[in-house]
Amino acid sequence: MDEKIKFIDKYIEKLQAVIDAKDNKAADRLQDEVIAIFEGEIENIRGQLDNYSYAYLDGAPVDFLKDAEILKGKLINYKLNLQSGLCNPQKNKNGINVTQQVTQQVQNDIRISFEQVISHIQEISKDNLSNEEKDILCGKLTAIEMAKDKNSRWEKAKDTLKWIAEKGIEVGIAALPYIAKALEGGS
Repeated sequence: MDEKIKFIDKYIEKLQAVIDAKDNKAADRLQDEVIAIFEGEIENIRGQLDNYSYAYLDGAPVDFLKDAEILKGKLINYKLNLQSGLCNPQKNKNGINVTQQVTQQVQNDIRISFEQVISHIQEISKDNLSNEEKDILCGKLTAIEMAKDKNSRWEKAKDTLKWIAEKGIEVGIAALPYIAKALEGGS
């Protein structure tokens, strides 16, 4: 790996020398060389280069010095990815590149009490739910709470869900999490 890093550093230095000298022609030649050497390893190495943009196809002048800066950045990034193990240029016989990926599973457990739901319902503005409708909804939720088995909870929940759908989103936000938990078997 040390040899590979030294090899990449050599091209980073060459690009910097061309940039410092402001030598547009040398930058053009060096660009071809860098792309020829690294395009098999660095995905989209030509991306964002003037030389490969649509403007160039229309006859606009190519800024090879800017391209040299971009290529230098891509080589530095590639070198850092190699050093940190984010990429592995060595492929096995089948041509499969094996990389390591770490994932973290996050699970949230939401505990919703009957009392919390009733409190949220009481906080809903009278424009969205009248006091009488609040009492009706609390009664429907109480029926779900008192249901002994899953089938009867489901029957009561279906009726309540239809009623909530007619009342609007604010009512749904207050009551639906509790109904979902109740249908899972807990309350």
